[in-house]
Amino acid sequence: MKKLLLASLLVFSFCFVYADKNDQLIEVSALPQAAQQFLQSYFNGVEVSYVMKERDAGVDEYKVMFKSGGNVEFDKKGEWESVSMKSAGVPSGIVPVTIMKYLKEKFPNGKVIKIEKDKRRYEVKMDNGLELD
Repeated sequence: MKKLLLASLLVFSFCFVYADKNDQLIEVSALPQAAQQFLQSYFNGVEVSYVMKERDAGVDEYKVMFKSGGNVEFDKKGEWESVSMKSAGVPSGIVPVTIMKYLKEKFPNGKVIKIEKDKRRYEVKMDNGLELD
């Protein structure tokens, strides 16, 4: 019980010290609906460590940290922007089909550990250190 209390206190202290005044811890249920559906579809059963709502220049963004060490970042609408899952790899359903096909042809034993997207492009990082744009 003491270990659990100490661990909780350390996590809270870390979040308090490093959280910007515009950042706040929230529950998964407070995420936009699209983000909740994304987590349910691709990370069902993966334990969430915490969810941070970040406000930058008046725009809300969200970061979900998993106990396994991975994370997902969402925009204000709940659309994913970045997924990082170093130990388990990014679920293949998140990676666009054309990119996944290319990766399977060129790197059949590799796995995607991070993917980021913006309006015009995707950036993929493989477990072998290779980064593709």
